[in-house]
Amino acid sequence: MIVNDGTLIDSEVDFEEKIYLPKTSKRTLIKSKRLNKIASEKGIIVSNPGKNFFVVRHKDFKKWNYNPIECVRGGTLVSEQSNSTIISVGDIVDFSLDSNSRSGETIGLINKVYQRKSFISRKSIRGNEEDVLGANIDNVLIFMSVNQPHFNRRLIDRIIIASEVGNAKPAICINKIDLDKNMDFLEELKIYKKLRIKIFTISALKKTGLDILINYFKNSVTAVIGPSGSGKSTMLNAVLGQNIQKVGELRHKQTKGKHTTSYSTMFFLKEGGAIIDTPGIREFGIYGIDKDEVCFYFKEFDKYYEECKFMPCTHTHEPNCKVKEAVEKGKIDEERYISYLNIYDSMQ
Repeated sequence: MIVNDGTLIDSEVDFEEKIYLPKTSKRTLIKSKRLNKIASEKGIIVSNPGKNFFVVRHKDFKKWNYNPIECVRGGTLVSEQSNSTIISVGDIVDFSLDSNSRSGETIGLINKVYQRKSFISRKSIRGNEEDVLGANIDNVLIFMSVNQPHFNRRLIDRIIIASEVGNAKPAICINKIDLDKNMDFLEELKIYKKLRIKIFTISALKKTGLDILINYFKNSVTAVIGPSGSGKSTMLNAVLGQNIQKVGELRHKQTKGKHTTSYSTMFFLKEGGAIIDTPGIREFGIYGIDKDEVCFYFKEFDKYYEECKFMPCTHTHEPNCKVKEAVEKGKIDEERYISYLNIYDSMQ
């Protein structure tokens, strides 16, 4: 079976069998298990700037002054993630070191990817595949700004759903609060407080509110996701200091002129904890649920939908829909309901 980038998936074979594949640079034999042992180390993927990956040894995980090891995907890879991004930043892997006889350089070979406990993903912009932005995370911080550009509630709602689908806890951070002296924007965010979603308000440029944010990052793995221009890089520079400069140099060296935010990268804090910086997003398609399941991720619908006349009810066109009635009476936020309709209509 061929998936994603041409990877060959075989979940029924083991290492004792001989399998011959065409010699191409884009093919890897993926297996669900292996029988014989390979001398390897455990590590965590911290960056994937191109075809290669950078791995930190597991024993060095969450040490801010780590030394990453450059790795490639081995010719045989054990993984259960055949329907998703095969290897993503945050993945726990087994790798072995291999010396190149021609160049004399030592490079790691990734031979196993462990099952993910959580993730943040979206529908790939290239098709109907799953694009995993970060794996084995505790939190997703939705990062937007008061203005330039103004935060997008539709996008916030989509990322909240994707976080819950991936078993991660969402929170919201609004940057550039110095652009709204009266903090009027907080009125638009009241609904998220009612939904018990944490909201942080900061000015990364003026270093306002960063102490509370750093405390939030401590002793956890957080994926930060949001649109370009929101000030995410400024915030990370302020929070991480020289650590991001070190990895930024690594990015520049490996990407050969690519924009440094075109892929995810993990950074470790001196205070403990890790941050996965994800690429700036313009659109966000939800992956992993059916359109009829979307309503269950709008928690404010819960106490109304069981009273709908028709079950199941899509809360779009049906008569005597209690969710629609609640919207008309102001018991459900109208903007959230419109967001629900947009997401529902956009899914196949």
